[in-house]
Amino acid sequence: MIGYALTGGAPFFQTAVNTACSLNGFLPIASYSERVSIEAVQADGSVVKQNVFKHKGFISCSIVPDAI
Repeated sequence: MIGYALTGGAPFFQTAVNTACSLNGFLPIASYSERVSIEAVQADGSVVKQNVFKHKGFISCSIVPDAI
């Protein structure tokens, strides 16, 4: 294994992209995050909603050879 490739994009291309990475010595990975929604009531009674995405790590996009 040479290194890692952070893959992404259209889901219908992922099998081809992940296979190409694997065949060329790269481990395809994807990042994942946790979405935290925060609602704050303002002085005028309105509510401001904010979504915060917290990076949690990376996961392998393993290919099952028999499934291709």
